[in-house]
Amino acid sequence: MFSLKNYSDFYKTIDHHNNSFFIGANTPKGFVYADKNLLSEASLTKLYIIKGGPGTGKSTLMKKCRAHFERLGYTVFSYYCSSDPDSLDAVIIEKESYRIAITDGTSPHAIDALFPGAVSKIIDLGTLWNASALENQIEIIARECAEKALAFDTARKYLASAKEIKNILNNSATKGFDEEKTKKFISRLLASIPKQKTKAIKKQVITEAISMNGAIRLSTFDNAEVLIGIEDFGGITPLFFDMLEKSIFESGRSVTVSYSPLGEIAEIYLPEQNTAFVPARDSIKYHRYIRLSRFANKEYFSSCIAKRRFNERCFLELLDGALASLADAKKHHFALEEIYSKAMDFSAIDNIGSNLISSIEKKLL
Repeated sequence: MFSLKNYSDFYKTIDHHNNSFFIGANTPKGFVYADKNLLSEASLTKLYIIKGGPGTGKSTLMKKCRAHFERLGYTVFSYYCSSDPDSLDAVIIEKESYRIAITDGTSPHAIDALFPGAVSKIIDLGTLWNASALENQIEIIARECAEKALAFDTARKYLASAKEIKNILNNSATKGFDEEKTKKFISRLLASIPKQKTKAIKKQVITEAISMNGAIRLSTFDNAEVLIGIEDFGGITPLFFDMLEKSIFESGRSVTVSYSPLGEIAEIYLPEQNTAFVPARDSIKYHRYIRLSRFANKEYFSSCIAKRRFNERCFLELLDGALASLADAKKHHFALEEIYSKAMDFSAIDNIGSNLISSIEKKLL
């Protein structure tokens, strides 16, 4: 029988740099940011917005800057593209009260300069391409853009349908979930976790993505000092995570919550205690396990196995439909990248990168 434990394995875990997240996600509502205030100029010392077409070197430029400041020992946060997990969408460099961000400012996450010069600066890679070469291929570019947009919209519709089926599964799981027993367990669990003296802060991130490269999970929280694996039963993991997250924050502890593309809590991290709660995966060893079968009415779940199996099959088929549509989008995306990359003068990007690094160093030193 399919279970949500298998669903967690549906996401292929990939290793990335420390402090890695997705900047947003492909969701039933289209592309959605994990945190709309992440790149707010009010919270940044400096914001560099890179403009340019696909394949023009935006991600490469950010990776060069990240590597430089990591070598110098700065704290660097990497935010990857939820459509192309190999590509960076933003980098944030931190030192004491300084926060400097470099971001891709093109669609679907178009960003404009709010305080140009004072905080934000535009880096226009469009000055490095051969415009006439692109003008000569306008029909191909327009067609590939349209096909890519259609594929993304089709994926969104599949995800919207998958969300509806997931709601049915969650409603079913609620009937077999012992909330009172779970509350008592969470209370005992939190009593064993050290409290903090600072004010509790809640942060939203994304570590899972339905992408052009498949269903991807970043291994960010697997590096926690204490890693706790949640073994699902009957799909009650989202219900357990909802109660756990609420209890953690109400107890005065800071919590970082990772949401899935369908809007459910996927993972929970306590930054002050360096403790993570994640769905148990066969390939990972955990410091301890929490088996959710202890909070389930097994008789109830046995009575609706056939109905759940049907809904779970529908759910997975719809997710596969979304992935197939994004794989189609990938073909058109890389066709566009090839066109733009051939029109680029990449030799000049090294100079732009060196100037960008120099500009950031002046702010930090």
